[in-house]
Amino acid sequence: MKIRIVIEILLLIIFLYGCDNNLTDTVQPKLDKLFFLSSADLSNPQSATTINSINIDGTDFVELFKKNSYISDPVITGDGRKIIYDSDNNGNTDIFSFEIESRQVKNLTNSPSIDQKPYVSIKNNFIVFQKYSFLNNIQQPPQIYRMNLDGTDIINLTNNQMFNHLPKIDHVNEKIYFIGYNSNENGTTGQIFKMDFDGDHQEAVTDTSLFVFEFYNFCISKDGIKVSFINANKSFTIFKLYVVDYNGKNLIQLTNGSEVPANPRFSETSSQIVFESHSHNSTSINIIDVNGKNLISVGNYPFASHPQFYDNDSKIIFSADNNGEQDIFTIDKNGTNLKNITNSAINDYAPMLISAQ
Repeated sequence: MKIRIVIEILLLIIFLYGCDNNLTDTVQPKLDKLFFLSSADLSNPQSATTINSINIDGTDFVELFKKNSYISDPVITGDGRKIIYDSDNNGNTDIFSFEIESRQVKNLTNSPSIDQKPYVSIKNNFIVFQKYSFLNNIQQPPQIYRMNLDGTDIINLTNNQMFNHLPKIDHVNEKIYFIGYNSNENGTTGQIFKMDFDGDHQEAVTDTSLFVFEFYNFCISKDGIKVSFINANKSFTIFKLYVVDYNGKNLIQLTNGSEVPANPRFSETSSQIVFESHSHNSTSINIIDVNGKNLISVGNYPFASHPQFYDNDSKIIFSADNNGEQDIFTIDKNGTNLKNITNSAINDYAPMLISAQ
């Protein structure tokens, strides 16, 4: 029962937080600047959400934008000028852009569909996202789309009978990855697929023997060679972290299933993975080599979420509970020098860091 409660709370944080925010895939300006979301009530989708900025040392806090509903899945563009996110629009979910300097907001999709999970290409200036369309008021399986940064030239890339989720971009090999679910008389399979930027050459990276669980995220290494993901058993009671090469070879199980791993992220050198690990009583932040060796715990922090490397892989930034509210913390990779960056009376989460040159 306790592990189920932990999983339910984790899924709520992931829904509001989003699965990936392009932490280090940015052109780097002069200052260490942290952008993040804040909300007084994470359990209420209609609770006001703000986009904020702060220096990495906790100084110069600025509230940039406030919306009287949820904001989720924020990503920052390659030039560091815009934040792309999904949010409510009169009962629908659309994808928006927020220009940091002018503080202008633009609805990029503005459709009757459910448009969400944006991911930004830092080199080609486009956005990929998932769309739930409706036919005769019946929700159709989600498909992967792409569009320009200004919302023009929306293109359906998948157009199949699978449930296609969570698109991400491999900037090295110029591929789009996503998770596809397919149901038949033998049950449901969940696999990672990849395709060209125009939707051609769709192929599976993982096979049907492993069920890839989208809610706990997957990631692509910075060098484009490896993919890390979470496998769930049929009863969704055991979850394991895996890594596999981009061509489906060299599959390695990284964790044993005794805890619930989530939100893996590769280091800049692509040699390590940082992830959160949930047990009955605590959440730890762990680091492991991509070959499955040298598993270490950085520390235990209540409801720690979305840890990410930064500062040449020497530090980790993450959100965690602080007396009932989420704050954003940094810590050295060896588990020392823990700092609360935001330390506010409401929930601060979804850090997007633009590092100094």
